[in-house]
Amino acid sequence: ILIFYLKLLKQVRSLRGSLATKIREAIFSTYGKVNLPLINLNAGPSEITEWKKRLEVGRCFENLFKYMDDNEDSPLVITHIVEKAFLGKEYSNPEFAYAIAICKTMLNPKHDVLQMKETILKSKVKYYLVG
Repeated sequence: ILIFYLKLLKQVRSLRGSLATKIREAIFSTYGKVNLPLINLNAGPSEITEWKKRLEVGRCFENLFKYMDDNEDSPLVITHIVEKAFLGKEYSNPEFAYAIAICKTMLNPKHDVLQMKETILKSKVKYYLVG
């Protein structure tokens, strides 16, 4: 049973990792290179800090929960990103909360990281599920 559990845990982590990658790709494709400069996810702390200080990154962070355009019938940017990451397939509330946590962490100028530790990510997902 322990071996089965460990294999299952590894599979879940792999799925989460690939979902995070899809969400990051959707962020960049939604905002485009002009509005959000590319960064290597393995960049060093100083490079990440410089990237997060850029006005474009701050603007993208501020726009996450705004409409895609001036039309109130258009989706929110965050919804567009999630739908793009899930390729139009349905997603659960925990998956949506996970996507919010990824987006906000990646673009938040106050956080000097692009990726979160699993314990922090879990608490953020729980927060967004309740909130």
